[in-house]
Amino acid sequence: MTNWSLEDPTEGLVEKLYENLNGKGDDLAKKMGFANELEALKKALSSGWVVAIGLIENDPVCAICVIPSGLTDGEYSVIGGTGTVWLICTTAIKPHPRILLEVGRAVMCAISKRYDKVEAWMDENDATAMRYAKGVGLVGTDTTQNFDGIMLRRYNYDGTSNVD
Repeated sequence: MTNWSLEDPTEGLVEKLYENLNGKGDDLAKKMGFANELEALKKALSSGWVVAIGLIENDPVCAICVIPSGLTDGEYSVIGGTGTVWLICTTAIKPHPRILLEVGRAVMCAISKRYDKVEAWMDENDATAMRYAKGVGLVGTDTTQNFDGIMLRRYNYDGTSNVD
């Protein structure tokens, strides 16, 4: 049986997660104005956006983040409004899709109690992400956005989970 847990985020866990990512998200982070994904993760951590770090066999494999809407000079409400979910995973999670879905469902349910609306933006060409989104209760919308050559589709949380 696989040993997994969700832990409160710390700078040490974020740094270890970044090591495990092997620079996978650095290009996207640079497009967002960060030096690399570690800088983006540390900004998320210092802003209180990192909800939890997922560990498998005590090794960080994912970060679950929520970015609240209505940010103005760093001040925002953590209750109400829209929470945009950001999930970062290492390849070590791939052999454990059921764990990711179980954790994702629980986290999405908890997040939905703090925000009026929960959404996520995902690469339209990432079939795995699309399947995961459906599994945790995210429903694709017609809204898309081209982010520096990456076509993103908005997903809204509807409180259900559907796995084919």
